[in-house]
Amino acid sequence: MNYCEWFEKAKKSIEPLNYGDTFTLAKLLYSSGWETLSRGEKSNFGKYFKNEVVNNHIPCIVLIYANGAKQYRKIKNF
Repeated sequence: MNYCEWFEKAKKSIEPLNYGDTFTLAKLLYSSGWETLSRGEKSNFGKYFKNEVVNNHIPCIVLIYANGAKQYRKIKNF
């Protein structure tokens, strides 16, 4: 799995979102082939993406927790 490729897909999918929109990776990347990834690939990329958000490498997104799942909220444009 190429994390950089999936990270770029995620960033492109975030761009058209409105301020305040919340999403999970599964919803964000569904049209990019998320369902074709194995469970392990989804989990590993989820950890990678979360770390990128927490380390402020995507400053327009914040991590939130809702119903035990990791969700993200768009707070500004890139």
